[in-house]
Parts: sequence; structure tokens; C-alpha cells
Amino acid sequence: MPTPLPKGENGKRLTLLQAVTLASLVERETSVATERPLVAGVLLNRLRKGMRLQCDASVQYARQRAAMAGALAPNDPGHKARLLWSDLKFPSPYNTYLHASLPPGPICNPGQDALMAAALPRASPFFYVMSPKLNRHRFARTFEEHKRNIRLAKAERRADSG
Repeated sequence: MPTPLPKGENGKRLTLLQAVTLASLVERETSVATERPLVAGVLLNRLRKGMRLQCDASVQYARQRAAMAGALAPNDPGHKARLLWSDLKFPSPYNTYLHASLPPGPICNPGQDALMAAALPRASPFFYVMSPKLNRHRFARTFEEHKRNIRLAKAERRADSG
């Protein structure tokens, strides 16, 4: 990874562990290599502002860890095809819906593209990212824009299924 690493919370440079953890979130957030630097930038924008990252993949990872430790019902594999609102309250230091910081460690083994994106994120005015069904992400500067993107994604899903 290039040095120096980008700045995160409180304007401090990310440690190598934090950069790899960020890369793991980026890895799970998008499979589109060209979007990864922008997604990394959005996550860093949120960290710098003290916002929760709210990555679904972190909740999936937290649930899978709990399942492997035997902390969930025997027939609950941890991973879900679609998270419910109640899942976003799952108690874990890895749950980025509950904690306004990076998880304590990586949630997967990030690939080279995600590592480079975390080390060299793309600057942007965006604080929100969401993934509709179309395998590309929508980015927003404000929560109002984000809600509009959610409405558009729902409309696309309805049009696609009907």
C-alpha cells in the first residue's frame, strides 16, 4: 500500500490495519472495480464526519461470526439473502450500523483493487452510497438525495419484476 495512508477519524492517518479493514468493506460493498475508489472515499467522508458507515456487509459478517461461535439458533447460518431492519441492531463491534467507526478488523480478505481503493480513495462530495439491483451504485451528497435514490431503486425493481 502507498504511504502515507489517507486520513480517517479525527484527521489521523489510517493505520495499516484500518486501511485493510476499510478495503474489506469496499470489497464487500461493490464488485465493480471502477467504483471501489469512490466507495472508499464515501466511507472515509463518513468516518471523518463521525457518521456510522452503515455497511450491510458488516452486519452479515457479524451474524456469520455469531453463527460460527454457536451464538445463533442451530438452523440460522448467519448470512441472509436480505437483511431486515431488526438485523441492523445485531449487537457486535463489527456492526457499522451501531458503531461510528471502522470495525475492529477486516470482514473479508480484500483483493488488490479494494486495497488500492482504500489507500488511494477518490475524493468526492458524497456521504451516501446504495446498491440497487443493477450492479452499479448510486451516490448522494445528502440524505434527501439518498432517499430519492432508494425510491428510484424500488421503482426499478418493481418495473423489472412486472
